[in-house]
Amino acid sequence: MKVALTTLLAAAMAVGVASGSHDDASPSNLRRHHQKREMQHLVKRAYNGDATWYDVETGNAGACGQMLKESDFVVAINQPQYGSLNQKSSWCGKTITISANGKSTQARVADACPTGGGNCGFGSLDMSKSLFQFFNPLGVGKFSITWTEGGGGGGNVVDNVVSAVTGKKKNKDNNNNNDDNNDWWAKQQQKKKEEEAAAQQKQQEEEAQKAKEAKAAADQAAAEKEAEAASSRAAASASKSASRASVQASKSSAAAASASAASASSAARASATKAAARASSSAAAASKSEARASASAARVAATAVPTGNLDKFDELFNGLSNIVQNQAA
Repeated sequence: MKVALTTLLAAAMAVGVASGSHDDASPSNLRRHHQKREMQHLVKRAYNGDATWYDVETGNAGACGQMLKESDFVVAINQPQYGSLNQKSSWCGKTITISANGKSTQARVADACPTGGGNCGFGSLDMSKSLFQFFNPLGVGKFSITWTEGGGGGGNVVDNVVSAVTGKKKNKDNNNNNDDNNDWWAKQQQKKKEEEAAAQQKQQEEEAQKAKEAKAAADQAAAEKEAEAASSRAAASASKSASRASVQASKSSAAAASASAASASSAARASATKAAARASSSAAAASKSEARASASAARVAATAVPTGNLDKFDELFNGLSNIVQNQAA
């Protein structure tokens, strides 16, 4: 392309020199002068460099102060051309035309790419993913580009110079490129919409599934709580019944104990009465025995007195008393 461009420039210069030998006011010279200026303008606006890509949706505005989307055809221009990163560049918002691999499209300058690590040198552009994919898959990583300022110049500098010199523009090719770009962009937009719709549908399905699972968990928890409450009520009822049975058993035991005590008391009283009766009978018998002993002693004494055997009386009386006491015992 450089050889062709040099040849065209030489031809243009020749045209300019030749035009000096004619009247400057002639229509031919005016046309050639205009073509020369247009060609110089086109050549001046052409830049060569490398294209790379980056994530533009960082949540922060780019160097030009705008929030960007991956679907946007935007570029971060290299730092040498952008200028100071501490201020907004004159490149911000400008439209450029990029060409590579036989394709060309337009993009907008919306950010700056710091130079370093062999990337973003003079003439290079860091592209949004969608713009990069217009030319190559993301896996390519880097490829060479030619770009110009403005939206009408196209990316083929040789064709532009030829058009400036000959006055003939390749409208058919340009129209075809524009149509291809429009079709590609429409397809990309449609694809993005479908992907967004699918993602939204998937999210809705996931949320519905989560809601369903949450409801099932809540129902299960409620059922378990109700079962636990029923179990507690049953246990309380069983405990109450057991308490009543225990009280009744206690009452029965108390009644039985009371009856046993009453029976024992009655038996004791009857036994005591019998014992008292036996004791009374024994006492009566002893009294009778004592009376008989006394009477017997009296008779013996009465008998002994007349005989005058008084020395034997005390001994006899004591012996009779011992006999009476032994019988009483």
